[in-house]
Parts: sequence; C-alpha cells; structure tokens
Amino acid sequence: MDTEQSIAQVIEAFFDRGFYLDAYPDVAAAQVDPVLHYVRYGAIERRDPTPEFSTGYYLDTYPDVAASGLNPFWHYLTNGRDEGRSGCPGPQEQMRQYFDAEFYLGKNPDVAAGELDPFVHFCDQGWREGRDPSPSFSLSYYRAEYGIPEGVNPLEHYVSDGQQAGFKPHPYRRADGHCVHDDVRHFTQRSADLYETRDPSIAVNRRLSAQAFAMYLPQFHPIPENDVAWGEGFTEWRNVGRGMPRFKGHYQPRIPEILGHYDLLQSDVMARQVQMANEAGLEGFCFYYYRFNQKRALEKPLEAFVANPDLNCSFMILWANENWTRRWDGLDHDIILQQDYREEDDAALLSDWARYFRDPRYKRINGRPLLVLYRPGIIPDACATIARWRRKLRSEHQVDPYIFMTQGFGCLDPGEFGLDGAMEFPPHKVAHNLPSLIQDLEISDLRFTGQVAAYDAMVANAVMAEPAPYPLLRGVAPSWDNDARRQGGGMTYHGSTPQKYQAWLAEAISYARAHPFEGEALVFINAWNEWAEAAYLEPDVHFGGAYLNATARALTEQSVVTSKDKVVLFSHDAYRHGGQLLVKNMARVLTARYGVEVAIIVLGEGPLVAEYRKIAPTYQVGGDAAELEGVLASLRQDGYRKAIVNTTVSGWVLPYLKAQGYFAVSLIHELPRLIREYNLEPVVKIIAEQADLIVFPARQVEAGFAGVAGDLDSDKCILRSQGSYLPWSSDPQHSTRIRAKLGLKESDKLVINVGYADARKGIDIFLNVAREICARRQDVHFAWIGGTTADVQTWYLEDIAADAPEAGRIHVIPFTDTPVPYYEAADLFFLSSREDPFPTVVLEALKAGLPVVGLQGSGGSTDLIAEFGALVARGNLAGIAAEILGFLDLPEAERQQQAALRQAHIESRFRFEDYVGDLLRMLNPDLQRVSVVVPNYNYKDHLVARLDTVYGQSYPLYEVLVLDDCSADDSLQLLEGYRQQTDREFTLVVNEVNSGSGYRQWDKGMRMSRGDFVWIAEADDTAEPEFLDVALKLLEEEDVAFVFCDSAQRDEHDRLLSASYGYYFDTVEPGAMDRGFVMDGAEFTRRFLSVKNLILNVSGVVWRREALIRALDFTREDHNRMKVACDWKMYAYAAVQGGRVGYVAKALNMHRCHSGSVTHSRDGQQHYDEIVSVQEFIAQQVDLPAEILAKRETYRAELRQQFGLAD
Repeated sequence: MDTEQSIAQVIEAFFDRGFYLDAYPDVAAAQVDPVLHYVRYGAIERRDPTPEFSTGYYLDTYPDVAASGLNPFWHYLTNGRDEGRSGCPGPQEQMRQYFDAEFYLGKNPDVAAGELDPFVHFCDQGWREGRDPSPSFSLSYYRAEYGIPEGVNPLEHYVSDGQQAGFKPHPYRRADGHCVHDDVRHFTQRSADLYETRDPSIAVNRRLSAQAFAMYLPQFHPIPENDVAWGEGFTEWRNVGRGMPRFKGHYQPRIPEILGHYDLLQSDVMARQVQMANEAGLEGFCFYYYRFNQKRALEKPLEAFVANPDLNCSFMILWANENWTRRWDGLDHDIILQQDYREEDDAALLSDWARYFRDPRYKRINGRPLLVLYRPGIIPDACATIARWRRKLRSEHQVDPYIFMTQGFGCLDPGEFGLDGAMEFPPHKVAHNLPSLIQDLEISDLRFTGQVAAYDAMVANAVMAEPAPYPLLRGVAPSWDNDARRQGGGMTYHGSTPQKYQAWLAEAISYARAHPFEGEALVFINAWNEWAEAAYLEPDVHFGGAYLNATARALTEQSVVTSKDKVVLFSHDAYRHGGQLLVKNMARVLTARYGVEVAIIVLGEGPLVAEYRKIAPTYQVGGDAAELEGVLASLRQDGYRKAIVNTTVSGWVLPYLKAQGYFAVSLIHELPRLIREYNLEPVVKIIAEQADLIVFPARQVEAGFAGVAGDLDSDKCILRSQGSYLPWSSDPQHSTRIRAKLGLKESDKLVINVGYADARKGIDIFLNVAREICARRQDVHFAWIGGTTADVQTWYLEDIAADAPEAGRIHVIPFTDTPVPYYEAADLFFLSSREDPFPTVVLEALKAGLPVVGLQGSGGSTDLIAEFGALVARGNLAGIAAEILGFLDLPEAERQQQAALRQAHIESRFRFEDYVGDLLRMLNPDLQRVSVVVPNYNYKDHLVARLDTVYGQSYPLYEVLVLDDCSADDSLQLLEGYRQQTDREFTLVVNEVNSGSGYRQWDKGMRMSRGDFVWIAEADDTAEPEFLDVALKLLEEEDVAFVFCDSAQRDEHDRLLSASYGYYFDTVEPGAMDRGFVMDGAEFTRRFLSVKNLILNVSGVVWRREALIRALDFTREDHNRMKVACDWKMYAYAAVQGGRVGYVAKALNMHRCHSGSVTHSRDGQQHYDEIVSVQEFIAQQVDLPAEILAKRETYRAELRQQFGLAD
C-alpha cells in the first residue's frame, strides 16, 4: 500500500465528506474523491477535513509538524491527540480575536501603568471586574441580555456558544466593530465599484430587442386623503426617508440623485423623467391608475402627462383595483378609500379609460389598447363583470382593449377571469417559497421582525420558470425592499446589483422574443420610481445611473463594459468644418476602438452637436466660464482627469482645466494669418504657458505658432499629423456613378477639391485654373465638393454659369458626409488653399492614389505634396495648369505605379487610429500598444462572451484581430451582428479553407498585429477585466518575454470544473506558484516546464511581440506535425532565449475545457511522444538536477499507464 493510501485509510473514519464537498465546490465539480483530494492537495492548500479540525491552525501552532511535511490531520489522529495537541483554537485563542489591546490599555490606565499583559489581565481578572475587551463587546449588555451567570466570562461564552447561537455582543455594534452607522455612511455615498454616471448614449441609434414599460407611481405630490391619513404635506418621500439598515450590508436609506426629492406637480420633472426613460431605451411608462367608485386619486401626474403632447413616450394604465388602506400590504385594514365595483359606476370608469385609450401615445397591439388589472381576484363575479366592461367599451366607446392581469395573491391563470393574458409583477409569484436568509445575517435592529431572501434566489426562480400555457408578459424588478414603509417589519430581497438586474432583464427579453404576444415582445419593469419599495430605475446616490445604464444595455444586448480611461474632448463649435469633424472622429475612435470613456464639451453652436451626442455625453457651455467650471467639476467627480483641447480657438479653457487638476493636450491647426485674423494672440500665449503638451501637425504650423507665442518650451511640443479619419469603403461603382452624374465621357479627366469654398481655401484660384484648362481642353472637368459662401455663389458661380466654354464642366457639389466616391472618380486633386495648416483632404486624396497639386507656402502639407505631387507658386496659373495637365496625361502604367506608392505611404504613416492612439499615450505615457488576436473555429456559442471580455478589459486596446478558420456554425453572421450592435471596431480575417492548425492561426495573427504586445485570446475562453492591466505591469520590465496567469476551468456547458490550476502546479513543486513572480527564464524553464507544461492555456498569456515572433519562427516546422505540445515548446524556447518570465497567481483567465478537444482526443502514443520530445528539447537547453529528472521519469510512467503504453 502506498503512502497516500495508508494516510487516506487512517483519516477515512474521521473525515467529513459532506462538509468538505460543501465547503470546497471546486472539489465537488471535479468529481474526485474528497479524502484523496485532501491527502494530495487539500492539506497543502490548508483546507479543513472536518468542522472540528483546522489545518491552518494546526500547522501554524505546531511548526515541527509543518516542517516535517506530514499530513496534519493524519499527525493529529496518530500522534497529536495523545500528545495533548489541539486540532482547533481553544477558548483563549478564540477570545484573542475579539480582544483590542490598545482599547483595553486606553480604558484601563492602571493596567497600562502596571505594565501587565492586557490580554492576560483580562482573562485572569478583567472580565470579573466588568472591563470590556473591545469597543465592540459589552460585557454588561451580553450578560444581561442572555442571562449569563456571574461566574462565567461573557466573552468566553460568546466564542464557545453565543456566536453560533446568533447572540449579539453589543446593543449597537457587532464583534467586528461594524455598526448601523457604518452601513448608513456606506450607502449614502457613491459605490466605489458599481457607481455609474448615467450614459444617455448606450441605446442611441441601436435596435431595441424588446419593448419595455416601467411601472410609474404617481404618489409624489400631496393630496387631501393623504393629509388626513398621514399628516399634512405627506408624499411618498416621507416613507422613503424612514429607511434604515436592519442588518449588516442592508442597502438603506435610498437617496435620489439627479432628480432629488421631486414634486410631480413641478412642470419640468416629468419631462426629465421621460427624457431619461427614452435615453435608456424604455418604450414608456405603465401608470398606476387609482379610482374608487366615482372618485379618482393621485390622478394629477397622469393628467399632466396626457395634457402635454411633447412628452414623447408611450404609456398605458394599470388599475390598482384594491381598497386604499393605511397599510402597505394590500390587506383591508384602516381603509382610506373603498372599492365597491358598483355597476352604476361603470359609465364613469369606462369613459375614463376610453379617454386615455384615444391618446395616440397609448400602447396598442394590433390597434387594440392594452389595459392591466392589478387584482382581478377581488372583483365580485369577475368573469361576468369583466365581460360586461368589454361589451360596454365596444358598444359605447368603439374600443376593444386587450385586458391583462398581474400575477399575485394566488391568482396566476388569466383564463379564470376571462382575461387575455397575465403580467408578472415581481416580487409577486417569482419570490414564492424562497429560503430565508435571516439565520445568516448579522441583525443590527433588535426589534427587527422582517423577512429577508436573496435577490439571486428570486431571479433564479423567475428565470427557471416553465413557459406559461397562456400569454405571459415577463416582469423584473431592479431591487425590492419595503423596509421604508414597514419599519423593520418588511420584506427585503437582498443583494441586487445593476449587473444582476441586467442579467434578469436580458432573460425576460429573451423569453419575450421567444413568446411574443401578437407578434410583439413586451417586458415590464417594477418600477420606475417605487422609492419606498426600493424598486426604481431613477438614479440614486449610491449606484448613480447604473440601473438605467443596465436597462439600456439589456435592451440593446450589450454587456457591461468596465470603465477605462476617461478623456474630455473640446471643440470650439459644432459646424461641419475640419477641426470639428476631427473631434467627432477622435471621439468615435476613442470609444469604439480603444474603449475610452469620452465626454465632449462644445464651446459654441452647430449641427454636429447632435452627432457628438450619439457618440458620447456632450455639454454645450458657450463662453460661460462659470458653467464651464461646473461641468469640469462634475466630470472630475466622475473620474475625468485628462483633456484634449482641439484648435487654438478653444485654448481659453486651459486655465480652468489646470485649476481643477486636469492634464491637458492642445492640438494646434492654425497658421499665423488666421491667428491674427481672429485676434487669437492672447490665447496662443495661454496655450504656450498652460498646456501640458502641444501637438502640431507639421513643422510649418509649429514655427508659425512659436512666432506668435514668443517663448515656447520645446520639451512640450510634439509633431504629429492627424491622419485620415474618413471611413473608406472602396467600390468600383463609385467612379462609374459619379462620372455619369457629372456627365463625363469614358476618356474625360476629373480634377477635384474638397472643403468649404471661401477665399482662404482658394475657391477663386480653383475656378480660374478650371476656366483656363477647360478653355484649352474639352476632356477635363473640375468639381469642388463642399459648402460655399454667399459671395462665392453670387460673384463666381453665376459668372461661370454664364460662360459658355466652361458650362457644364465646372461643378460645385454641396457638402457631403461621403466624399469617397468623388475621390475614386477623380484623376487629380488640386489643393488651391492659400493657407491650410495640414488639410486632411490631402491625405484622403493620396489614400485614393491621386496626385496632388498645391501652392507653395500654403501650410503643413507642402512637403507631402512635393513628394507625391507638385507645388507651384500661387500666382502662376499657367504653371499650375501645366502641372495638372502633366499628371492627367501620364501613361496608365506610370499612373497606377505612382498611385500604389501614394496609397502605401498613407497606409503606413497616416492611419487615423494610430494618431488617436498616440494622443492617448500622450495623456498616459505608460500606455502600451496591445494587439489582441482572437482565433475562432466554430465557437459561435462562446464568441460574444469572448469579445465582451476582450472589450471589457480595463486596459485600452490598440487593435483586435478576429481570425476565423473557415467556421461552419454561423460565426461570421454573429460577428457582423456584434460589430453593428456594439459599435466596437475589429479586423475580421476569414480563411476560405481551414488551416488545419491552431498554431498556424496564432502565427498569422502575430504577423498581422502591429502592437508591441500580443494577447492570443482563444474564442472560447474569457478573462477578468483586469487581466491585461495586471499582466502589462509585469511586462514593464524590458527583459520579460511573456507573462501568464493562473486559470479557472469551465466545460463547454459553462460548468465550473476548478477555480484554479493550483492543484496541477503543485504536482511539480508544491506551493511554489501560490504567489506571483518575475523569474529568470532559464530557472523558470528548469523548475516549471522541464517535467510538464504548467502554462495550460495560451489565452492566459501576454507576449512581448518580438519574443512571440522568435518562438513561432523556431517552432514553425512543428505547427502541423505537433498537435498538443507545440505551445509548450514555444514557451520553453521563449523563456531560455534570455530574459525573464512573469507569473500572476490569480485566476484572471477562464480556460474552456471541451470534452472533445485536441488535448483530450489524440492518439496516446503521439501524445506521449510529443511530451517526451519537448522534455528532451528542454534538457538540451538547461541543466536538470537529479530530482527533476526523477520527476520527469515519474511523469512519463504515469503517462504510459494513462495511455496504456508499454514501458
């Protein structure tokens, strides 16, 4: 019998299998024998075999046992008990946990003066004298409350019996020092992890996957009935203010944020509510409708909504058809207004409903309004009554509504009442028979009589419910807790977070789409503003707008994106000119490519404001310094600390930015003439003094700026041209369509310019050259694409129209967002600008392969024009015409050759996303360029989760490359849908034929990548948001070749197999990988790669690109030959080539283990041979001591046994 078996045999009788599997679910998931797991791994991991034996305590208390390496539980059973050793802390050791020596000495100066050990003093006599051991333990309270005899130490009683019985050590505090005021402090400030600023852009221009209605409570204004029942001026806010934490972690009180404690009779409140609802993707509100016989109540908010057609959202009503009582549980005690259902009241009731139904905003399905009854079960003779209402509505009001009911109070089936369907109304029904959490809570309210269940359990109940045999509209609740109404006697569903709510709503939406009612997917949210029941979407102080954001994400099928870098962009106004469009495209790339959170501040007016708002939160402040200060302060509170100030005109904001601690980069585009024309000299000096960095697109622009600024610090000046941001979708039909539109013959030539037609842009020069050439050549057309000034329209264009020789061959095209077809139709670009700092249109023309003719001294693009076109003196019209005609008459082969050179230059030097990435690195100099390669083959079911966790990284990504290896499972359609729904940018490369090797896909992705670091993120794995952030901190050391982390494992059905690979690491060197490290590569290889591969998933590795290139090149011949061990050989080669290896001892990667994967399905002999070949390769690279060689042989023997191979 081997050692493991003999130890297991000894401890078997005392080992608590049930306890071990419950305490350690990863062991249960792995389906291994718990006794053997403890013998092999559990003792090393300090896991406990029974509740009565503490492995960690035993090892810490008896260092001789720890040093011996013996199994601690086996030692205790065979020797320790007989030697009088304890298997768990005794009373005194346990009491020490609750003893505060500093407090004790401070309260008892005699003990301090006598230099006595405070804990010994307390145990010997202090407790007898009533001296408290800590501020959290009151001896007198505990003794009196629980009847502890005088001769018993209350603290000793607590640790031995009282704690397990749920006794409280202090009337206001718990043993850990926590008190109710700590919860109040925590929940009345922003959550450090979960607070989100409301983001109105999440659902903008996105397809909504369902129609969502939020329940709307109108009880936020005074009415006479409430004044009588509750006191003058009562509104729901009076209840809300009474919420208090009743147990540790209880989220109370609830405090509104953006809207404050509003009065619904204030004219602007509902408008703001509607705006927030629309921006979150809600279809509308479902108003509670209160009518008692002939009397309405709380009707004013609904009436105000109906009276204001500018409130542009749908609505419907839910009749709260129960008695209105002084209680809040729907039971008929202390009735304020009674419900009698008299037939003589039908006329008024139905007329009122019909009045709402006629509103064009009322929710209709197939033209029929939707009405909901709260409690049909209390309507006398409900079937007949409801049928009567239907007849009267049809005959008297010509309307036939769908009538639904809420599920609750034991009523689930709408068929019992002759209704059309049911609506879930959480927590009713979905919270039925949930287990109580009371026994697990630390209660802080001694008079607490309430009930507490887990929000997670309610969600699980709801999600697992079988589809109904009748029309059912699913409902969800952001959270629910009526403690504010019931004062310690309510019902709390504990533990809601925005993410959990979003997941529930997503499930409800999925059900609605699978089970639509009359073709419509509807979901209901309880509620918009039930503050006293903690059921609301409106922003609060603790979570901010997180629940609204979660709603928008669920409705647009987006996942939660971890907040990353935050940048403020400034635009001097929002008109459609180059600088303003630059801001728009910087915002687009920052958000879509790099995942940065952007806010835009516009210092003027203009039509681009609406387009800015589609991309990011946008603030218009004009020239109001006070308003600017307020916006900057608010953004700073939201975590913004960096700003990009675009154009010299915007430079006046810099003092306000610096006063609030922002790091600011100024982008300068203007040349001296324009600076002086707009009297910007003082602003130039502000920029020179206060900007942290100043970016110029060309040396000419920097020189001109310096000439105005005077003393300019060269250390903060950077030359970086912006690149071309124009989305380029090439199409052979572009040229055909545009040339036909302008009337060109097949052999005709087209010369263009793009921009705003004014004197600075040289519209007169362009037109004069056009007339000169058109007079000489019948085969040349000129086109200016862009808006024109009134003077140009009046004096130039009318002259041309009247001039017969040029008629029809000089074209002025209005501004267009899509000029690409004109570039592709053109033969040459003529930049006629007198002064243009660095016009993007030149880059766009070169990207199209066009030669560019420009004017000498016109600005920062002259060097580029000289290299790929021609420069001519401004007044030399004949020279300009000659250069243009010279390019137009080039032979086709030479023309194409030059075009290819221009296009290649722009692609390599002027990519707009690289420019924006460089700006981001200016704001964050430590930011690295990380390329993510996502190889995919038939992983459609896992791709969304993979991409979500790629884009969910807290580290900005340089590029994402998705490589599909000829998948046959609709992966491509899913990827395209993901791109459209998330607006995230990635490059998709599709193999027409399967490569046959994952390693070849890795190699392909690496060679396409342009980052300094590469993460190969396999399509079926996922990662924690901080994965890249943590890994790249270790890669800051230049000699680190790669960094990897521990991994959790899940199967293809998403079941957790293990939370860590620690058990596998320990088979090589126990405990050595419990902590992270950066280690010499040769030592790492010797210790951790020479026996077996301990880097078990490439998705958990971040590579320095050069190291990955070398490793892939070295193993190239193995890519097809080896099936399971080529990655192991890569890691070993990269590690021994010099440098170091980093390891993160945290499972930041999730490895998907498929039952039919390559590593599980290979031929045993091939698998074995590959492992041996890599072991031998490593032995050639590093010296292996005898103990490692022995481990290697043992591993080989295990493999032979596993694969059934002969020795």
